[in-house]
Amino acid sequence: MIKKALNGKEKAGPEETRTYLKFMVDEKYSVFPSLSPEDEKRLLDMLPEQAGPNLQRETEIGTMFFQQMEGVRPDMNFALVTNLIKLYVLGAEGREMFHDVAYEETMERMRDLILYEIFGKTKKKDQE
Repeated sequence: MIKKALNGKEKAGPEETRTYLKFMVDEKYSVFPSLSPEDEKRLLDMLPEQAGPNLQRETEIGTMFFQQMEGVRPDMNFALVTNLIKLYVLGAEGREMFHDVAYEETMERMRDLILYEIFGKTKKKDQE
C-alpha cells in the first residue's frame, strides 16, 4: 500500500501520506472498513498482546513507517499520532454511526489533523 501511495517517490511527504491514509480506509486496499467494533473487541480478547495498546511496540513499528517519510516534525508526539490514526480507522469501521452527508469531510478533517501532527503546517493541493 505504501509503495502505491508513494507513486514513484522515494519518501512520503504530506500528499503521499494523505493518499496512504485514504488507502487505509478504502475497502479496495484494506480490511479495516469491513471490521466492526465487535470484531475489534474479539481481536483484542483473542490477541491482547498483539492487538492491545502497546506504545513500545507501536513506536518500533511506527519508526519504520516514519522513516519512509520526509519532513516529519522533530517534536512529533508519537502516542498522539497513533491514537489519532486509531480513531480514524475506527471511524471507517463504524461509518454507519456517522451522518452520511458529512462522512467524507469528517474523514478529510481527520486526515488534516493527523498530517498536522506528523508534519506541522501543510498545504492541501487546493489551497496552493
